[in-house]
Amino acid sequence: MIRFRLVCCIWIIVCCLALGALPAEAEGLDQHERHAEITSIEGLIRYHARSRGLRPEPLIALVVCEAWNPETQEIDPLAIGDDGHSHGPIQLHDGDKGLLRHYRYAGFESPYDTEQAIVYLVKVAAGDYLSGMPEAPPTHPYGRVALDRWSCAR
Repeated sequence: MIRFRLVCCIWIIVCCLALGALPAEAEGLDQHERHAEITSIEGLIRYHARSRGLRPEPLIALVVCEAWNPETQEIDPLAIGDDGHSHGPIQLHDGDKGLLRHYRYAGFESPYDTEQAIVYLVKVAAGDYLSGMPEAPPTHPYGRVALDRWSCAR
């Protein structure tokens, strides 16, 4: 009977770990804290940057610089700047040589979709677009895309 209970307890622990029902060991966050971390903009940046082996702090600073709302004291995922030409939390410009066209060409949709915008920013920071877009036609305006395309990163 004791062996059966021990096996059942081990099985329950294994199932809870597999389902993520126990506290997260990474960064010492419990399940609710981990959810809050990933649903905040800073949390999304930390999550996606770390998944690519990048330091999140410079990316957080860039997004704060680009989309900080002084009235709410938060990053504004719906930020619009440059007289209506830059959009979302990473302020993608819609001009001919702006990054909004590259963002869409790279397979992303709305600049206001916070997670898509953060994934794109992390891909740029990781160097995914340093050699341009090889499948782009020769007349396509996108060569190298790096963090220096954002004024807040310079």
